Order: sequence, then C-alpha cells, then structure tokens
Amino acid sequence: MIGRLIRSIADAVQIIAGLMLVAIVLINGVNVAGRYVFASPIPWAEEVMLFLMIGGVFLSNIGITLDGAHIRMDILMRSVPPAARRALEISADLLTIAVALIFTWVGVQVVWTLAQFGQTSDAAGIPVAIPQSVIPLSFALVALALLVRLASGTRAADEEDPHAGPAGAAADSSERG
Repeated sequence: MIGRLIRSIADAVQIIAGLMLVAIVLINGVNVAGRYVFASPIPWAEEVMLFLMIGGVFLSNIGITLDGAHIRMDILMRSVPPAARRALEISADLLTIAVALIFTWVGVQVVWTLAQFGQTSDAAGIPVAIPQSVIPLSFALVALALLVRLASGTRAADEEDPHAGPAGAAADSSERG
C-alpha cells in the first residue's frame, strides 16, 4: 500500500518536474523574443528559470532514487559475491537515508529562518523560503522512498545484473576463455 503511494508521489513529482522544464523553455522563449524583438527582456526571467531548474533537479531525485537509477561506479559491486553485494546495497541505502534525513532537518531549519526573515529574491520578489523548501522536501521523500524500497525487499533497477542467467553466463565464460 505505502509502496504504491510513494510510487504515485514519485510519478506525480516527475510530472511536476517535467512541467517545470516546460515552463523554463516557455519563459526563455518569451524572454528571448522580448530581448531581441521588442528590446524589453523580462527582468525576473533568469531568476525564475534558475529556481525552476533547481526545483526540477531536486524533485526528479525522488523517482531516480526509488528506481535506483543514480549514476554510480559498480565495478566493486559486480566483483563481490551476491550476499556481500546485498549487504553493501543495504548499507549504502541506510547511509543515504541518514544523509537525507540530516539534509531534511538542516534544510527545514534554513527554510524556517528564511521565512522568519521574510527574505525575497532580488528580481522576482519571490519569498526565498518557497523555492528553498523544495530541497528538504525532496530529501525527505528520498529517505521515504529508500525506506519503502528496503522494507519491500526489492533491489534497485540498475543493480540487477544484465548478464545474469544462462545466456549471460555463457557469454561471460566465453569472454574469459
């Protein structure tokens, strides 16, 4: 049940991140037209596009974490026995959860402080706490996604060995011989 919920959240957040990218393209297109056709660029365009880009990256991290699609160097993982590999995977997930929870805690404190001071962005006048709040939110959801993945006992998609099985075993043995 909670696994489906976190998957739905990750999917919804991926859609939001995609819409943020579309908004960036639209704002940039309008700004280019304003700058070069009408000699009147949008003063807040660069700032808002930056906020949207950072937000999209952090929000995309949730689905990437849930799918185990992070870029990593896995030569060590492929060289250890399956039991050791699983132990390393669990250790890495637990460490990531700890780091994500620390970033969530610190991020919430930063957002709270920004909100208390009422700090706004220079060009758009957006309360800085709003775009900054995406960071602790994304780390909290990353920790939740990893907890769900650990509790379900599933492995990350990129940790599956593409050479496993009879065809992969034959290919591996022919390469070594």
